[in-house]
Amino acid sequence: MIRFKSDFIKNIFTYNLNEITHTKGLSFYGFCLSFSHIITFFFWNHTRVTHIYMTKNENALCWPDLLTCNFIRLPSPELATLILYFYLFISILSCLFFLNKKTVLYGYFIFTVSTLLKFVIFSMDYRLMGNYHYMHFIISFSYLFIPHKAHCIPFLIVLFYFFAGLLKIITPEWLTGMAIFKHHPSFINEFTFQLLCFFVVLLEMVCSWFLILRTKLKKIVFFAFLSFHTASWYFVGYYYPLIMYSLISIFPIKWLFHKNKSISLSKSLIPGIAFITFFIAFQIIPFSIKGDQALTGEGRLFALNMFDGNTDCSSQTVLKFKNKTIESNFSKNWLTVRIHCDPYIYFNRAKKICQFYKTDETFIDLSLTLISKLKSAVHYTTLINEKNFCSKKLSYSTWRKNKWIYIK
Repeated sequence: MIRFKSDFIKNIFTYNLNEITHTKGLSFYGFCLSFSHIITFFFWNHTRVTHIYMTKNENALCWPDLLTCNFIRLPSPELATLILYFYLFISILSCLFFLNKKTVLYGYFIFTVSTLLKFVIFSMDYRLMGNYHYMHFIISFSYLFIPHKAHCIPFLIVLFYFFAGLLKIITPEWLTGMAIFKHHPSFINEFTFQLLCFFVVLLEMVCSWFLILRTKLKKIVFFAFLSFHTASWYFVGYYYPLIMYSLISIFPIKWLFHKNKSISLSKSLIPGIAFITFFIAFQIIPFSIKGDQALTGEGRLFALNMFDGNTDCSSQTVLKFKNKTIESNFSKNWLTVRIHCDPYIYFNRAKKICQFYKTDETFIDLSLTLISKLKSAVHYTTLINEKNFCSKKLSYSTWRKNKWIYIK
């Protein structure tokens, strides 16, 4: 059995490495993906990841279903910094190896290690979540392990755009321009800005399919996406656009080296079809859960979590003791705009308070309240209103509706 597994894994690496080595352009795409690791280093280093998200501390915000994340966190910021710079070093090595056809083998395996290391760091704290990482992981996995990369990866990227547009169109915030948390430049009036927001949805849901069709329009659409990501730099900073540049570089590579190549039906298509099917299934999960996912975030852990709604919220945590009552204020420091009103954040914090006072005989219980709304809404919606939170022993589900999140 062990021999079978080792041979199976060896065959996967051998098949995919041969495809990358002998298919024009794919080694350069490996360079692009490796370069995105370098960009990630500077992004994380700038946001003090080593001090806040990588080291052991009581304020760690673990991912759902992970009871503790301190076991994968590091004992000191110095060691975390060393690991982060090692991540940069191997990412640079991977880039260099992918540029030489004779060393693609080393680039492939070092890229595998750097992607795995990124995932380990990413797993250390829920606050590191983001679509830029999610999409990069999906494409990196496809590049490393899924056959017919020049066809599978472009199709996945088109699906990224399609589902991103779908999330935007079902939330009025985006089409009105209210979802954007930074005000648009003064030389653009409100009507023009809303028109541009509508055009983005049209671009993502309809025009994106031209990227994988044999039509002259694909180059115009590609330029439109380049323009869109460049414009987004003003609103979301440099990281997201640069990651998207590296991901969508597969399109000109495919058009240049594979413009007349079609794909025939064979068993080698099965992994790609299965992977794409799973990806689509994960995107459907949020739509199957009752409620407004732009507010609750339910079901989006393994799906695209686009910035489709700008939220505003307020919480109250009241700790009840035998001789006193304390109101605890929850700081939103180090919370991104995307998750600063996520009910899971407040649920996780309340759970930690319950654990902290577990052995305190004077502690009775706590109550947790969270109200939230989209920026365009007039009234707040009560998302959490739990008395005796600790004694109820509530849990958070990533796959189905959480009964303690009160939203219709």
